[in-house]
Amino acid sequence: MLVYLDKVTMPMILTRVAIALLAKLLMMVQWLKMYFRFHHFISNVEDWPIIRDDQCPQQSNGVDCGMFVLKYGEHLIKGTNIDFERKNIPRFRGEYVVKVI
Repeated sequence: MLVYLDKVTMPMILTRVAIALLAKLLMMVQWLKMYFRFHHFISNVEDWPIIRDDQCPQQSNGVDCGMFVLKYGEHLIKGTNIDFERKNIPRFRGEYVVKVI
C-alpha cells in the first residue's frame, strides 16, 4: 500500500510544486513495481493501492517535518488512525529524544 498524505492547504503556486513532486513520486513507484516484478521480489505489485489521505495533520513551520513523518509512520505501521495534533509535536520530540538516548 502506498499512502500519500497531503491536506492541500498550500497556496496555489506551492500546490503546483507539490503536484509536480507527486508526479515524480508516481514515476518512481512505477519503476519500483517494474523492478520488483523483474526480480521476483513481490509478485502482486499491480495490486498495490495508492491512497490519498487529506485528513492528516499539517505542519505549520519548516522544522517539524521529521516528527510528522515519524508519527505518520508509527500510525501506518500500527494500523491506527492518524489522530495527533500539531500542538503535540514538542512532546513527541521529547519522547523520541528519550528513545534515542
